[in-house]
Amino acid sequence: MIGRLLAAVLMVTCALPAFAESLNSYIQARRDHGVTAPLTSEQLDAFLGDGVIEISGVVKGNVQRADAFLLIVDRSEGSEVYVSTPQVPGFLRSGNVPARLLIRAKRERANALLDAELILAISEGPLAEWEAKRAAEAAAKATPTRAQTSTSFSRTSTTASRTTSRGGGRPSQTLSDQPSLEGQIGSRGSAGARVVSPPPSNSSRPIQGSDVMTERVNGADGLSPEAQAVVPIYADFIVRTNSRVRREDAEKIAEAVIRWSLHFGLDPRLVMAVALTESTFNHSTRSHAGAMGLLQLMPGTARYVGVNNAWDLEQNVYGGVKYLREQLDYFIPRHGQERGFILAIAAYNAGPGAVRRFNGVPPYRETQNYVERVTRRYRMLTGS
Repeated sequence: MIGRLLAAVLMVTCALPAFAESLNSYIQARRDHGVTAPLTSEQLDAFLGDGVIEISGVVKGNVQRADAFLLIVDRSEGSEVYVSTPQVPGFLRSGNVPARLLIRAKRERANALLDAELILAISEGPLAEWEAKRAAEAAAKATPTRAQTSTSFSRTSTTASRTTSRGGGRPSQTLSDQPSLEGQIGSRGSAGARVVSPPPSNSSRPIQGSDVMTERVNGADGLSPEAQAVVPIYADFIVRTNSRVRREDAEKIAEAVIRWSLHFGLDPRLVMAVALTESTFNHSTRSHAGAMGLLQLMPGTARYVGVNNAWDLEQNVYGGVKYLREQLDYFIPRHGQERGFILAIAAYNAGPGAVRRFNGVPPYRETQNYVERVTRRYRMLTGS
């Protein structure tokens, strides 16, 4: 197909009066289709199935076919996407136009070309200006006073199911449905273990059980006796939270979470809160966007952190915890303990680029819900 496209005559017309779908119409169409942001290169490469998505890029021109036109969209990552449309919107006819495109996409198997049909398109400028305004509003809301933060995170409320930016659906749960996690491993940091805690809270949901000092991993394969003693407690929590997880698998998950949390200097209960939110401890889950396993690693993220098999539990937890550690190390020194912690959790979900772009929690409803859930569940597990 690409060969035929290259052989075709590139039909880039002369400049015409600019025309675009109205901003309000485009925004409403996004809402109608449940779209909040354009897919990243990784998400688009991993896309399988049939659905409405948004892409961004420079529309270089168009190729005329017998029954339609193909818009040539040059993505910032260097790849091209071909979008079919019966008519070329006037503002795209001049070529080299930065734009957002709402498309109906279909890909039946991995590595196949994306079949894309245009629904609406708009110039990048007006939409980017609108998003920047929304981002400023969201950033202001994401930095409340300490008292406001404590109050908002100590609420107990029902959380609805969602679809993440990585494409995975999550079951509805309430805090009252979730058992307390005993064994406060990670509550005090031993030498060399940099345990990261959340901002203070007035929550009064304690965790019952012994207080075990954080220990680093003993060698590549083992846990310290103190850490090993807490594995059954963590496994009990996993099984009670998700009854479909077998006991032997729950113990493997608990061991991996504790092992790599301590190796990278994190409180294992923070990783448990992330795993609960990401996959409900179902290591076999895969989102339609391609996120994999317990900590829902995207293929590009897995490669970035040195994971070559995200379906291997140890590698998945290693990669997820390493990536979370990196976000905390980046955002906390720049924004302080309280806000940096929140931004790091947002970055794990939406990507650090999105957080830097909006200078705060991105204005995506699912990311804002994700931050609230992870932080609230962490407070529940730590009793803080």
